[in-house]
Amino acid sequence: MTFSLQDDTVPKIKPDIKRGKIVGIDVGLIDFVVDSNNESLPAPRYLRKAELKLKSVHRKVSRRKKGSKRRQKAIKQLAKKHRKVANTRKDFHHKTANKLLSKSDIIAVEKLNIKSLAKSRLAKSVHDAGWGQFQAILTNKAVSAAPP
Repeated sequence: MTFSLQDDTVPKIKPDIKRGKIVGIDVGLIDFVVDSNNESLPAPRYLRKAELKLKSVHRKVSRRKKGSKRRQKAIKQLAKKHRKVANTRKDFHHKTANKLLSKSDIIAVEKLNIKSLAKSRLAKSVHDAGWGQFQAILTNKAVSAAPP
């Protein structure tokens, strides 16, 4: 994919690209992805679903005496729960990126200021969605799928 930016807002497609199926996607908190064909994919909310389990394990960590073996075990258990949430989110991102790339040739993604959104009231939901990771995965897959 070859792009040149004009006015830092709209990329201008260079003529060396075959214009096949072009799709624009909009990311959100309720629907994770809505494309220009009005097909939507609901946001899975992995962190929100795992909050009760994380809460109980976190409580175990806080009740243990600092520096003890039992606290170290509880910390490892908490890390394992967080790792599971992160891995399931990453798996969802990979599968969604593959699905989008199989349907279209060119994908335009909404430009968001994720850093400032992560400081707002919606911080937990923004982090749970993982838009930055999804965009990075989508970019890497698109670059590796593009013919040389």
